[in-house]
Amino acid sequence: MTLDHLENYLKVFEEINKSSVINGKPDLQNYRKKNWDEFVKTGIPVQRRGNERWKYTNLKPLLDLFQTPIKINDEDLKKYLESNIPVLDDQILIVLVNGMFSKNLSSNFENIKGFNLITLDDSIFEIDEFYKNSKLNQDPFISLNYACLSDVIKINVEKNDSDAVINVVYVSVGDNSKKTINNPRVLISGEKESSFSLIETYLEISDSSNSNFSNCVTEIILKEDSLLNHYRILLEQNDSFHIGNTRVYQSKGSEFNSISYSRSPQIGSNEIKVHLQGSESKCTLNGLYITTGTQHMVNDISINHEKPNSESHQYFKGILSGKSRAIFSGKVLVEKDAQKTFADQKDLNLLLSKGAEIDTKPSLEIYADDVQCTHGATAGHVDKDTLFYLMSRGLDKKTATGLLIKGFADEIINNILLDELKSFVHNDLANILPELNFEG
Repeated sequence: MTLDHLENYLKVFEEINKSSVINGKPDLQNYRKKNWDEFVKTGIPVQRRGNERWKYTNLKPLLDLFQTPIKINDEDLKKYLESNIPVLDDQILIVLVNGMFSKNLSSNFENIKGFNLITLDDSIFEIDEFYKNSKLNQDPFISLNYACLSDVIKINVEKNDSDAVINVVYVSVGDNSKKTINNPRVLISGEKESSFSLIETYLEISDSSNSNFSNCVTEIILKEDSLLNHYRILLEQNDSFHIGNTRVYQSKGSEFNSISYSRSPQIGSNEIKVHLQGSESKCTLNGLYITTGTQHMVNDISINHEKPNSESHQYFKGILSGKSRAIFSGKVLVEKDAQKTFADQKDLNLLLSKGAEIDTKPSLEIYADDVQCTHGATAGHVDKDTLFYLMSRGLDKKTATGLLIKGFADEIINNILLDELKSFVHNDLANILPELNFEG
């Protein structure tokens, strides 16, 4: 990949980096430049041979002309958000529009005990803190995000009497005249013995045929004995591109529980990497991904056990129809010092058409000798005998198929602990069930 192929991204980088001087943050320019140099080393990873991460994904559409989005009137989005995001009582709502924090659309984030929000515009913003883990993130899309971000959000949660519910909503707003890219960057820090829930909701608003590219990075740091229940809801449109990178660093005794619900855009990627850096830490990563038409969804899930007596679980399910394609890569790495590790992983897929395709690869890499680790994956079509049984009881084929799909999906959705969010996801699935007909 040469810089000639990246001239469109170079224009975005130069435009955004120039604004650092205007905002009085020259140090930010240096960090952006370092990450731009890292990005240029590989660029968009379109070479698929020898590139295991993107072996089955054609990223050439991301070489298209993407530009920085225009600023929009926040007031125009209020009614849209009221009916298109999960709403929970007493939630702390943080809204980012095209990667920029919107104070007008956010609510209940000020003067909350145990909760603190810092953005790039705050005078106490410390650049080093936001980039201290960058050496661990050898990924071109993370480098691109760091180089071209317009804002940074840091959320700090302390130990409190009641569990906070934080809903971070990412809104990508299209432009009728151009294709745009936004690079939201969020850092979540759970202090010692803190306990809270985090919802990340990804939406897109576009009335044009121009595609939007959301290149998102979320970093989560969990201190000793902290607990985070995390929910990632991807609802972007069919013609968009979404690359999501989540990095989690866990200390001793911490627990991270995550559920991903993804309706795939044209190309979607959900990459979660968890580092269990403390003993007796635990993580559970569950997910449900749905693809239709020619959509393409990638789930790249990895857990690194670094200390003894840690525990991890992966359980993902896919529902594929039309000529769509999904890729699941699940990895568990158990390092030499991580004795007494327990880990399991599983990926199950329901294929509703002959044209749908799933490539799934669960894997274990173990360097300790006292562990319990298992993995497995399956892919299959709707059971015709079960479908016939339901139809023999008076259900038409469409209704019977819907019941089977819902039953398959509910095993993941019903693990959502927040009732309002669970109902929101159930309703979203019900709305797209007509698109998920069994073709067999």
